[in-house]
Amino acid sequence: MEWIIAALILGLAGSLHCIGMCGPLMLALPLNSTSPRVWMRGRLLNQLGRILTYGILGLTVGIVGQRLATAGLQQWLAMAAGLTMLFFIAWPAGLNRMKGPLKMVGWLKKQLGSWLQKKGDFSLFMLGLLNGLLPCGLVYIALASSLALGSALDGALFMMLFGIGTSPTLLAVTSLGKVIREKLHFKAYRMVQVTLAITAFLFILRGANLGIPFVSPKVEVTEQTIDCCSKPR
Repeated sequence: MEWIIAALILGLAGSLHCIGMCGPLMLALPLNSTSPRVWMRGRLLNQLGRILTYGILGLTVGIVGQRLATAGLQQWLAMAAGLTMLFFIAWPAGLNRMKGPLKMVGWLKKQLGSWLQKKGDFSLFMLGLLNGLLPCGLVYIALASSLALGSALDGALFMMLFGIGTSPTLLAVTSLGKVIREKLHFKAYRMVQVTLAITAFLFILRGANLGIPFVSPKVEVTEQTIDCCSKPR
């Protein structure tokens, strides 16, 4: 279950990287009420929508990973996920170049702009759902990690934990505004590098099949043989 820690760590530190894209959207969220209770409820619903989208994405890639794991490729997937993270430590600018299709980005901007004009808890929830689809290099890395787990449910849970890990910082941005956004974004570079290194190490260990409980569990591959010549009883 080391991947649970990896998901939370990746989310907590990765949120600093995502401030550059999600920060302006957090600051632009419509104000539904002057009541602190209503305000916080709307922001939590917004985060819930984003986490739900991450969970659906994680479930989708997890299904693919589960089929690949059935084919005996789970260890290689874990190693590949770890090596991919190490690659982006060596080339951090690559995170910013991992963008989705332009048509998808254009559609998202249009939908976000439309929902930003509306008020109410449902609009904040919808903005969160759409926010989860915004192109982000760290989200793609988290999805690669979900794929490497080789389980649909684990993939969904990994992405949801990743989303939960990013929530405190994004909530802080909505509360304290531009000042905290600039300070946190300044510290994001080194934090993201350290986080990717830790997460990469955990996934490489997972794929190394060293027999270490919880960290690198031994995966036994058994082959079944069918005796076609046995006599029926």
